[in-house]
Amino acid sequence: MFSKNKRPCKNCRTIRLFVLAAIPLIIMIGTSQDFALPPWDFHALIGDMFLGALLIVFAWRVYKDFWDRSK
Repeated sequence: MFSKNKRPCKNCRTIRLFVLAAIPLIIMIGTSQDFALPPWDFHALIGDMFLGALLIVFAWRVYKDFWDRSK
C-alpha cells in the first residue's frame, strides 16, 4: 500500500496539512460552551467567496491564454 522510499505528492501533503489544522479547530468549536456566531449572513458570504474564487480563476486563465504567450 505505501512505499517507504516514495515521497507523498504535493496534493497529498496539502490535504494532510489541512486535515491536521481543521480537526482540532472543529473539536474546539464543538466543545466550546460560550461559542456564538456573529450575526452575519453566512450563505451570502460563502456564495460571494465562491464567486470571487471563480472570477480570480477566470482572470488567471484569460491572462495565461491571451497575454502570457511565453510557452
